[in-house]
Amino acid sequence: MNGAEKLIDRLVEVGAKIEATNGRLVVRAGARPVPAELVRLLREAKAEVLATLSPSWWRRQFAVRTIDHELGGARPHDDAARLAWGELECRWHRLYGERIPEWQCAGCGEPIGGRAALSMGDGNRAHLDDASGLECVIAYGKRWRGTATAGLRAMDLSASGEDAVTGDRR
Repeated sequence: MNGAEKLIDRLVEVGAKIEATNGRLVVRAGARPVPAELVRLLREAKAEVLATLSPSWWRRQFAVRTIDHELGGARPHDDAARLAWGELECRWHRLYGERIPEWQCAGCGEPIGGRAALSMGDGNRAHLDDASGLECVIAYGKRWRGTATAGLRAMDLSASGEDAVTGDRR
């Protein structure tokens, strides 16, 4: 992980959202303000952070992670590409994913109230006490992965049908 990635992760940890728009960095604070030191570091590393948020960076990460899973994990290409895609979905969601208010179920949108709920790694919560016990968790997972996939595809990435190393169509 490079310095820009670590800086972006620190911003996400304080609840901030960051995006690159027309060569500019746009940072939106979450519930907590972004510490002044973090803002200073962001300004100093602006070019590196912009490069890290670019579509070419995401495509390169997909290729590198696919190769790593193929060689390091001795997996077939398709399996390696699926693992790499899942990692990028999680990364995209961490950076850009929706944050639901703590009182609201991320799966069904209803208030959590006094019902049992699972706290997700992204800060969202979902009911646990429905008929199957996990319907809200599963619904939320499908929704955020779908949103992440759409975000990655908007950057011209593809989970299948393209060779992760060369970019050639199969």
